[in-house]
Amino acid sequence: MAQAGWRELPDNLLLSICVCSDLASIKSILRACKSWNTAAFQGANREGFFCVLVTQTVGVTFLSYATGPEGAYGRRYEQLFTDLSNTPKEIIEAQRDVFTGLSRLSSVASIKASCAKQKADRELLMSGVFRVGCFSNRTKVWQGSRANTMFRRMVRAAALSNAGAHNDAALPLKKHVEAFIDQCQDHLEVYDMWVSGFEEWGCVPWKRSALQFLSDIFEGSNSSSAASSPTSSTSTSSSSSSGEEEVAIPIMSELSDNMVQLDTSIRACHTEAMDLSLKIPPGVPCSHWWYHLPPSWGGFH
Repeated sequence: MAQAGWRELPDNLLLSICVCSDLASIKSILRACKSWNTAAFQGANREGFFCVLVTQTVGVTFLSYATGPEGAYGRRYEQLFTDLSNTPKEIIEAQRDVFTGLSRLSSVASIKASCAKQKADRELLMSGVFRVGCFSNRTKVWQGSRANTMFRRMVRAAALSNAGAHNDAALPLKKHVEAFIDQCQDHLEVYDMWVSGFEEWGCVPWKRSALQFLSDIFEGSNSSSAASSPTSSTSTSSSSSSGEEEVAIPIMSELSDNMVQLDTSIRACHTEAMDLSLKIPPGVPCSHWWYHLPPSWGGFH
């Protein structure tokens, strides 16, 4: 019996094989193989094919933010697939963490969850924000890409949707961001005067940077150049890279006093400590001064 070649295989079987690969490989396959390209882009199940691809890559929560009523993509699964295939796997995972965290922290019920769960969900969200922010800052081509613009638009839409649902400036999400700031303050209060000094200092800089990256997104800015005054309440709108007007989301500006107090505490720790220097992760902006504190040697200089 003669064996069937690639061109004779049914579309459904071709696509089933295709979805077993990662997005970058699939993109290469669709460019190189005419049969798969035809099945994907011209087949009767085209929309379902790309929907399956992105769902298995980013999960249902990410997809719901991307293609839901407030989403940036609508039902344009093919465009979402293209953007994701141009995004490194580790950044897709970070984005997935952002939207999982947003989903968990946007309900009133999240405020009533156990302290441990709230803390874990907040760190999931903010860790994702930090990783995406660092990648964007060190990869200028991606920073100005449609994929990054769409990601930021999705985060803003999620926050605006949350505000609309609760009519109180994104009440649950705002409370969680405020708690995250308080958690940073708590780290600064753990001090061993005999041996290790500020024992939990290593947790502070990345969290402060995550707050700055989140503020940049909510203010509609791609730049962290104003990190020394990150919560200016005078900013009401800005233009995105696509030229669209973006109204500032007031979550961070409404927490400006909390942020100022945190920065004051960081500077006080720097004055008291001998050396707070840490290895700086790639992509942290120079304007994130909490990562660039010179040795002060406390009262010994």
